[in-house]
Amino acid sequence: MDVHLINHEGIEERPVEELPTLLGRQDGLVWVDIPRCDTDAVGVLTEVFGYHPMAINDCVERNRVPKMHAYRDHVFVVVHAPERGKRGHVHYIELDQFIGRNYLVTLHGPVNPAVQPGIALRETQVVLARIEAGRLRPASAFELSHAIVAALIRNQEDYVEADTGDVWRLEQRVTGGQVGDPEEFLERKLRELSADDVDRWLATKAKTLSTETLRKIHSILKRSIARAQARDKVKRNVVMLCEIPKGREGRPSKSLTLDQAASVLKAAEGAILHAYVVVSLPIGARTEELRALTWAHVSLDGQPDADPSIPPSITVWRSVRIGGDTKTEKSRRTLTLPRLCMDALRGHCERQALARKKAGDLWQENDLVFASKHGTELDSANVRRAFRVILKKTAISTRTTGHLGRCDTASSRCSPTPAWRYLPPGRPQGDRGHRPVTHRAVLSPPTQTGCPDNAAR
Repeated sequence: MDVHLINHEGIEERPVEELPTLLGRQDGLVWVDIPRCDTDAVGVLTEVFGYHPMAINDCVERNRVPKMHAYRDHVFVVVHAPERGKRGHVHYIELDQFIGRNYLVTLHGPVNPAVQPGIALRETQVVLARIEAGRLRPASAFELSHAIVAALIRNQEDYVEADTGDVWRLEQRVTGGQVGDPEEFLERKLRELSADDVDRWLATKAKTLSTETLRKIHSILKRSIARAQARDKVKRNVVMLCEIPKGREGRPSKSLTLDQAASVLKAAEGAILHAYVVVSLPIGARTEELRALTWAHVSLDGQPDADPSIPPSITVWRSVRIGGDTKTEKSRRTLTLPRLCMDALRGHCERQALARKKAGDLWQENDLVFASKHGTELDSANVRRAFRVILKKTAISTRTTGHLGRCDTASSRCSPTPAWRYLPPGRPQGDRGHRPVTHRAVLSPPTQTGCPDNAAR
């Protein structure tokens, strides 16, 4: 960990122990550069700076997307830069920044072991050299952060320029006839293709691909040659003579087992996401569907007098995906609410009414079941952070956050009472899948909204 004090006289390195004193000074800018967020670094971020635990956790773990969070006295920013690896692989080099009034904290990584250690420090080292040479005198933390990000962008421009040059050279080879006639090349190879060639190729792929992926490749290749056979390009389809080899084992499932789901439900008691988790796990609703769920699509009483009777349920028609649609057309469905979910939603409705009253004029009414403290849509990153807090109370890895709501057993078996999908008369109820029909012909919105407070308004 490197601590620098920057002022009008230049830059000087100071010991970490002086950080509390340096942060209280008004005559300079403090720059703390942390090559790796280890235990000592976490201690400084927590005890000296007092950062939010979720922000510190983002520094320890790898972030898949850039982000920015504004706090009362500082801004937390995560940016990435591409770095070319071997065999066309692209590594993402992460740079985290805490930008305060008179200080900047930069953190690097985590970095793939295949990346050279000095690559992650490239931009900060360039800016440090400019300051030491007197070519740069940042007067504020934002100016220093801008210089570092500008250096990152210049390296990204070089990366794009190099990739563009490779594409141009390949295009020149093809258009210049250096690889011959592509169609003639492919037809000649296809005519010469034998079953042994396909077997050897699939055996090679089996070393790196799963059995399911090999099955899809085999199917695509078989259908492609069948089309060529129909046009007299080849005499026979040799792929039909080849067996699908066994591939590599797939990655371990991140779904929850029945015992894990029960432990999560217990750990979620009293948490901000309690109702969110309780509704997600027993009925199997996707997290992007719950974030878009409105009280107009929740029926906590059902329609017991209907024929047939309709139990309490939620109607899943929307999600936070682009366009607001569900994952697939078949995903539009109505899910029965077990007693556990009904009680959780009623309690959540009461807490939301208090939050609405506390927010006052800041509350934005969107009729969302699961909303922020101001009534706006929840951000996926915030949901994952809050869920990690719950997981830390269990023996489950926090890497399971991406699969919130998934259970290895059927959703209905994760619940004390069966969670079956309501289907109107004339629609078969035997399968758990969804038929490819339009949702308006299958489902109708509940006649009773779920939140009494909403109904009163």
